[in-house]
Amino acid sequence: MGVGIYQSSRNTVSENYIFNNGVGIEVGDSVENEIVGNSIKENNGWGIRFTGSQRDNIIYRNNFIYNKVTDGLQVSIDKRYGPGLGNRWDNGSEGNYWSDYATRYPNATQIEGTQIGNTVFYINENNQDNCPMLTQTVIPEFSSTALVVILLTLVSIGSVTYKRKLTKN
Repeated sequence: MGVGIYQSSRNTVSENYIFNNGVGIEVGDSVENEIVGNSIKENNGWGIRFTGSQRDNIIYRNNFIYNKVTDGLQVSIDKRYGPGLGNRWDNGSEGNYWSDYATRYPNATQIEGTQIGNTVFYINENNQDNCPMLTQTVIPEFSSTALVVILLTLVSIGSVTYKRKLTKN
């Protein structure tokens, strides 16, 4: 398994490349977690699997790419509690990129230049991506925090170098 969240709430999983695992992400007995901006690709099992009692997790701006599709979906939701208790698969304007979207919905089109498909990506009656993305999300190689630290370091080095040059003159 790539990433696991168990009996936990209010976690964020973001900006990860999750490749070639049994299951990409597993969420069990957990609520109100955020899974955003990940590339979940070519896992041997599900791209993401929900087990036990889970609800109110938000999953958006992720790339679900060629994960082993079982029963026609890259997602598994435990049916012991009915068809899943309901997670949000978009933030109201952005959903997820699904590599099998065009195959499942060949008549889907883009909504007015938004790169969002006009057909809902159906997972089950309580879980659907209302804003499926037609292009992959770009996942930064460095986290935004790392980029800020690098930028501040470069500015500091530049300032010290400039002050030294001024002192010499």
